[in-house]
Amino acid sequence: MAVIRLDDGDTDNIEKTLAVALIDSSSSNVTDRSITTIDLLASSTWEKVPSSKTLITPVQCKSLWRQFKTEIEYSVSQAISAQEANKRNNNWLPPPWAILALIILLNSSMTLLRCTSIELI
Repeated sequence: MAVIRLDDGDTDNIEKTLAVALIDSSSSNVTDRSITTIDLLASSTWEKVPSSKTLITPVQCKSLWRQFKTEIEYSVSQAISAQEANKRNNNWLPPPWAILALIILLNSSMTLLRCTSIELI
């Protein structure tokens, strides 16, 4: 929410500006950095919006978006690292069916040993 809107009239183009400046530019892979693009959020005021109705300026929106992306990227990388570490740490365990088979074999072996020791007495 960048501005206060008390009516349904969308006389400004803030949503479009934000979508183009923040979402479209971050999702497109720009490989040629020599092309100069216009920074839509380099202003301290919104077009067609009085400053009395402005909650966050375009520059503040851009700054908040960068902070959000940085924090999200950090959180995602931490989650991925935790998943990979968990996978590495759990690799020493055999699959569940093998654990069950070992328990059954051990139980059978113990039963066989008990029967053999009873017959020897």
